[in-house]
Amino acid sequence: MAVPAAKKLEPAEPREHVSWRKHTAPPRPKYTPNLTPLIDVLFVLLLFFLLIARFHQPEGLLPGSLPQTGGMGVNPTGGSVVDPLQFVVTLNPVGSHGESVSYDIERAGTAKDPKQLFEKLNAKRAAYGLDAEKVQVVIRPTGDVRWEFVVETFSQARRASFKNVALSASD
Repeated sequence: MAVPAAKKLEPAEPREHVSWRKHTAPPRPKYTPNLTPLIDVLFVLLLFFLLIARFHQPEGLLPGSLPQTGGMGVNPTGGSVVDPLQFVVTLNPVGSHGESVSYDIERAGTAKDPKQLFEKLNAKRAAYGLDAEKVQVVIRPTGDVRWEFVVETFSQARRASFKNVALSASD
């Protein structure tokens, strides 16, 4: 009988020593944050902000429309103003789609932009002197004038210190 050859032992890889306590101890639990309170707080905040929110139209948008018949103190036939302490600023659309406007100021000429309009209105107010507070400025848009130009005319009249500004019916 043949004698089996002895197994050749390969050198073992060097191992790090692990203590008996670590080797036999149960594995450490992994700590994770409890998300339930966090989610509860988020829902309470969401509910709070939904309850206190106020939904309304954004500022700067003024709902309104121009009157359809006779303005205050203006001759119904569209002629000259009845009261000498009153004058009309007529807005005429310029361009194919009314992208601009021409400001015709009664007895003061025509302005092409808001800056010229303010200068002419300011000169008109200076011409009235002490009676300027009693003067009424009537804004009369013609054709298909955009509302923004009516508001701009109103703003320039108030900037020129006219206290009594009114709108007249569109033609």
